[in-house]
Amino acid sequence: MIDLTDLSLDLPPGFERAPDTAPTFIPSPTGEDFIRAVMHGPAEEMRLIRLQSPRGEGKTTSAIWACVALAQRMERDGKSGLLPIVCAVVRDTWKSLNRTTLPTFEEASRKGLPVEFRESRTEAIIRWGDREAVHCHFFGMDNRQDADKFQGFTSGILWLEEVAPAADLSTGIPAEVLGIGASSVRQPGVPPRILITLNPPDPAHWVLKIEGHLQELGLPEIKVLAFIMPPGEKARHFRQLAADAGTAQEQEDWLQAAEAFEAYRTRSEAILAAFRPDLAARLFGGEVRGITLGERVVPAFSRALPVAPGPLPIYPGLKIVRGYDFGLSPSCVFLQILPGNGGLNVLGSVCGVNMGLSQLILYHVLPFQERYGIKVARRAGTGYTGSRGGFEFGW
Repeated sequence: MIDLTDLSLDLPPGFERAPDTAPTFIPSPTGEDFIRAVMHGPAEEMRLIRLQSPRGEGKTTSAIWACVALAQRMERDGKSGLLPIVCAVVRDTWKSLNRTTLPTFEEASRKGLPVEFRESRTEAIIRWGDREAVHCHFFGMDNRQDADKFQGFTSGILWLEEVAPAADLSTGIPAEVLGIGASSVRQPGVPPRILITLNPPDPAHWVLKIEGHLQELGLPEIKVLAFIMPPGEKARHFRQLAADAGTAQEQEDWLQAAEAFEAYRTRSEAILAAFRPDLAARLFGGEVRGITLGERVVPAFSRALPVAPGPLPIYPGLKIVRGYDFGLSPSCVFLQILPGNGGLNVLGSVCGVNMGLSQLILYHVLPFQERYGIKVARRAGTGYTGSRGGFEFGW
């Protein structure tokens, strides 16, 4: 059995091992590399570290113990007086936090890690020895405005959990959260860390773009690292532990754990692949690929057919109607109904990703109207809003 102190053997001497009674965690090879990356490095170097894996491979548990490992490093470096490390744990919604992330903390507690929930489960204290090692604050980013929660907040770790959307299972985390949250990673004496744990994302997801952007800048103040757990690593890890077991009972326990996880992956992937092969490829196959949200209505799109070669005129006196489409990525189309033949004059459209309708209106619809000089004023008693020249907007 190894514990987190074994991950410090290549660091400077003087770090005392935890007592034999301390809880142990045996990370898989990729999980161990991730924990080392969080724990090591120059004290002032910010590290943005991504841990990506299929579902159930242990990335969330690895991140929990990585936070503890960083606290152990501070203790070794003589900075125990600066503990606990403040960690902002962020997910797309509170529902997702309660459904998946918090149960992982509870599981770690059942296995021996001292975890104490506070403030109606919006915070958690992780103890190591006789002191508080990590103080987690849980944030649900139910909409983009929730990123304002970071104003005035100071942390040593920003942990973004499941930033990529998985169709109807989660909506992902907007890029603004990383931008605003990173400015809060400034706890004195704590090596600044941004942890990103996720299932494989879409090839065009912002997390891949920001990593590439930062690497191109080559800033010495920040280091970008990515660790990819291959499918089935957890089961192979358990089988290796069985091979190294000291007793027949321990060997049998690890083999049973390996078989149970393999059965979980096989049945889950088979059921999901029957009706969502795209999602099965991401959640269990470890593939970076897009999500198919539905059958194609039009097999191919050509801009020459529906898009005018130049700006369309806005006819004064004709109603401008806002037509909304709801869902994971809401959209709004601005159009006028032309007299005579009843044709449509589509003036433009806006679309939001991973946001609600109110956020679409705030961040896209209203700026569109301002850009084209459409000044909206409510008419008393009509039930709709109007604009210059008698324009009418459906709400």
